[in-house]
Amino acid sequence: MEFSRPDNAREINRFRVLNALRSEPGLTRAALSARLSLNKVSMSEIIQAFIDEGVVSEGEKEKNATGRPGTTLFLCPDAVTVLGADISTYTFSLSLFNGEGRQLRSERYPMAEITSPEMLKEKFTSVIAKMIKISGSRPRGMAVSINAAIHENTIGEAFHPFLTGTDVTKLFSDYPFPVIAVNSTEASAEAERSCFEGDADRMMVVSWGEHISSALIMNDRIVANPLFAHLPVTEQNLCHCGAIGCLETVASGWGIRSLCGKDRSVRQLLKDGEDIDELLSAAAKALGKALAYALFMTSARGFIITGGLAGLEDKYLTMVIDTFTKYLPARLRETPVYVSSLKEKSSLSGCGIIALDRFFYHERLLSALSL
Repeated sequence: MEFSRPDNAREINRFRVLNALRSEPGLTRAALSARLSLNKVSMSEIIQAFIDEGVVSEGEKEKNATGRPGTTLFLCPDAVTVLGADISTYTFSLSLFNGEGRQLRSERYPMAEITSPEMLKEKFTSVIAKMIKISGSRPRGMAVSINAAIHENTIGEAFHPFLTGTDVTKLFSDYPFPVIAVNSTEASAEAERSCFEGDADRMMVVSWGEHISSALIMNDRIVANPLFAHLPVTEQNLCHCGAIGCLETVASGWGIRSLCGKDRSVRQLLKDGEDIDELLSAAAKALGKALAYALFMTSARGFIITGGLAGLEDKYLTMVIDTFTKYLPARLRETPVYVSSLKEKSSLSGCGIIALDRFFYHERLLSALSL
C-alpha cells in the first residue's frame, strides 16, 4: 500500500483509530491524537465519519481532566457484522458475528444432500438472507473454513470431492460483500489465540476431530502443519494418504469410524464412548505419543487440544496427557497441555475473528506495516 496516496493514508489512519478504541475504550479525541500522532483536524474528521456510520458513539465527558474535558469515545459492536461458515464432513455451520466477535445467531445443516458448490451456495444464500433480516445490517464480509489447503482463495483437495478446486471468490462473486476461504485449523488457531489466557506465542493448536491437524502460533502468524496427522504411531492400518500406521488411522473420527465399522459422526462418537472404549483409549494414547513427537520437532511451549473429540470424557484426556508425559525426558514433563473451551466451535469462531480482521479492523495489516 502506497502511503504517499492520501486515500490510502486516510484509510490506514481509520484502521489505527478503530484498533486503538478496541484495545482501550473511552479514549478522547485528544488522547487518540496524541497516541497515534495525528493532528486534531484529521482526528475530528475520522471520528465524525465513524459517528455518522454508527460505528463509534460518544460517552460522557472525561473525568478528572486538567483543562477542558474531552468526550469519551466507544465502538458500537452491533453496528458491524460479519459472517463465518465452517464446512465439515457431515455438516456445515454458519454464524453471524458482531464487532466484538460475539455470535448473534448460528445455524447448522447436514451436508448429505449437497452435491455441488452451487447447491452449497444456494443453501448459504437462504440462511444468510434470514440472518441479515434479523440483524438489520449488511455483513462486511464472510470467511468460510474447510479442512483443505487454500491457495489464492481456491480450495485444494477436500473431503467433499465436489468442492476440490472451487474458486470461492468466483463462486460468491454476486454477493454484496467479499467472501474468503480459510483452512479450518488456521481458523481454530486464530480462535484459540484470541481466547487463550496468557502468551500464546509458540503454542501448538491440535485439532482433534473428524480429521487431525495442527498449527503453531508464531507471534503475528500461524503456521499450519497438516502432516501432523501422518506421524507414524503404529505398525498397522492403511491411511488415506497411502502410508501405514498414521496417527489419523487411530485417533481421528475418520480412523475410529473405520476401525469400528460404524458410520458415526464425531458427535455420535462422543455419545457412544462406553461402546467403543477400547478404540477411544487407543486414540487418546496415540495422540499423546504424537504430541511428544511434535514437541521434539518444534520446541513448542505447550499444546491446546481443540476440535470435536476434545469433548471426550476427562478420562480420555487424562490418557492423552499421561502418555505424552511418559514419552518425555524429565526436563520436559512440565510442558502444559490445555483442553480448549471452544472444542468443536473453534474453527467457526475463528472464521468470525478472521472476517472481522480482514474486513473491518485490519489489525494484521497494521502489524505487518509496523503501525
